[in-house]
Amino acid sequence: LNKQRRNTDPADAYLKVKGANRLTFDQVQTVYNLAQWREIEARSRNIPRGFILKDQQLLEIAQREPSNKEALASTDGIRRRVIREDGDRILELVKQSKNGEPQVPAFPEPLPPRAKPLIRELQALLTDIAEATGLIPELLLNKRSLVAMLTELMNNGEVALPGDLPAWKQALFGDQLLSALVEMKGRI
Repeated sequence: LNKQRRNTDPADAYLKVKGANRLTFDQVQTVYNLAQWREIEARSRNIPRGFILKDQQLLEIAQREPSNKEALASTDGIRRRVIREDGDRILELVKQSKNGEPQVPAFPEPLPPRAKPLIRELQALLTDIAEATGLIPELLLNKRSLVAMLTELMNNGEVALPGDLPAWKQALFGDQLLSALVEMKGRI
């Protein structure tokens, strides 16, 4: 519940758009603007983000860069109501993204294929810990967090737990996870 209640900074909303890391630098700028706007609108209207635009629609708009409502309407699954009520604002954000200064850096390079076995090792460690404690592995740490830790290790040589990891999780498996990362550092 705490995770769901946690307020995402609208400026970081683009980081949670699934598939945005595969876009070009210019397309990421568009997703940044659209995701930030969507986050603010969803909160003010008290509705899920996907009721405004789904992640896949954000990606499609960023790739196609529509310049009018007719082009926007050809976005797969977009609601007529969204085009009618928010279409002008969406088109304005797309235009700003193309003509403005870059707002965010490109996503980091994806992990190389040699990192996949390391991710599986970390997942297996968490599965073992979960089984020993009677918890489900998904409750401990998601794959995105493991990838972020491994990316930090491979790019910067830093071994660290996620900053937002609750104290009970740190106590349960923090030392074991850090030890595994230190061991992996020697193999990278």
